[in-house]
Amino acid sequence: MIRQRPAAARDAMALCEQEHFPRARLVDRLSNDPSLVQGLLRQANSASNGAGLAPILRVDAAIDRIGLAGTRAVVVAASVDGLLSKPGGTYEALLGTAWQRMVTTGPLARALAPAFNADGEEAFAIALLHDVGLLIIFDMLSTLRTVNRRAVALPDVWFELLVRELHEPLGAVAAHRWGLGIDAADAIGTRHRRDRPSERHPLAETLFVAEQLAGAVSRGEPLDLFGLWDLGELTGDPAHARGIIDRQLVRV
Repeated sequence: MIRQRPAAARDAMALCEQEHFPRARLVDRLSNDPSLVQGLLRQANSASNGAGLAPILRVDAAIDRIGLAGTRAVVVAASVDGLLSKPGGTYEALLGTAWQRMVTTGPLARALAPAFNADGEEAFAIALLHDVGLLIIFDMLSTLRTVNRRAVALPDVWFELLVRELHEPLGAVAAHRWGLGIDAADAIGTRHRRDRPSERHPLAETLFVAEQLAGAVSRGEPLDLFGLWDLGELTGDPAHARGIIDRQLVRV
């Protein structure tokens, strides 16, 4: 079963998707959830948004500073955080690794987005969710652990098969049920690019490269960027992506 997002996050996202959304209602809805307020103020006062500016302590001012796209990204991050569970045993460490990977991939996707003509804030939000299908699997294991009152330990080959075959489609279904839109669902569900892409998808391509880059950095390994372009049949600009990586991120 796919858990729904927290009510405040769900309502705030619905307001963000409206063309002429009632800003006062958005402020009111966000203000009722401490985790959302914390996330908004943290983002508004971060080095990237608040450097040299007076600190912000109001929700409405935070929305004005980071914009609607930035607000949406904060709401998405809160949704992901609400899925963290306690699967127990060796899965606990794997869950921590998955969470850290999602957090790391978000800023990389935002930076790489221009190389694919994708929206940076959309790429950031979707990257935060890219392994949500894996979190759902861990949540199911956590539920089994609670029901059975003992640790759950699947055979390694079963667990690897479960993750390989299900975490992408589960993530896509979750994005769809949460009302994040078809682009988000498609990007999460096709980011590994196992099948030949039928059409160009800037967000999926951005996510594919950001995830590969995050993995290479965490392992301390070089990334064959141009080989990655052939592997993923990417249509973005590899030279642009390389320039972004060399100038703004890390050398790999």
